Amino acid sequence: MRAHNIWKIIDEQLKDVLGSTIHAQWFSKLVPLVISDGCLIIMAPNSFCARWVNEHYKDLVDLLISFQDKDISSYVLDRTAMDTLESSTAKINSQSKNSYRQKQS
Repeated sequence: MRAHNIWKIIDEQLKDVLGSTIHAQWFSKLVPLVISDGCLIIMAPNSFCARWVNEHYKDLVDLLISFQDKDISSYVLDRTAMDTLESSTAKINSQSKNSYRQKQS
């Protein structure tokens, strides 16, 4: 919930600073996912958009976030990266459970 609240404020500020055309092109389809370890993770619709926002707008996004919470930065990733991350996390969790079960036997 906190990620969505912070992003809602930042998103409006980005629209004011960059204008509605640029905002619509690069930011309108971004979705805040979570704040983890001081990083607001944002999902983009594709890898090109994620890379472009990280390379060209990250400093601005982080500056605007710092007005909400100076200990948070941002990172934009695409759906493929998110799927890979979720798959890796699931694999690690499964391996940990199996290892734990083997030790218990």
